Amino acid sequence: MLVPTPLIRLGNVFPNRLVFAKCELLQVEMALVPEDAIRAARRELFETQGLGIEPSSSVPLAFVKAHKLQEPICGVLTGENITREDHRRLISGVT
Repeated sequence: MLVPTPLIRLGNVFPNRLVFAKCELLQVEMALVPEDAIRAARRELFETQGLGIEPSSSVPLAFVKAHKLQEPICGVLTGENITREDHRRLISGVT
């Protein structure tokens, strides 16, 4: 079942069922983080670093914070390909 997340609503992005099926077949470990953790990570990056990153770039930071991983950690943060209005709405928690 697909859950309509802010990412899906913004970009009509739908998870690729074939990729997930292959990961399941190969027993690839996958982890999820809640939307509020992703939103908090985006807000933190914006407030502390001034970075207006795309929504999916918040996921690695949210995962690291949720699982208290040991440093050093490297993450890739990509583009500001989101409107400033959508960015403000997403970090404020309004969907």
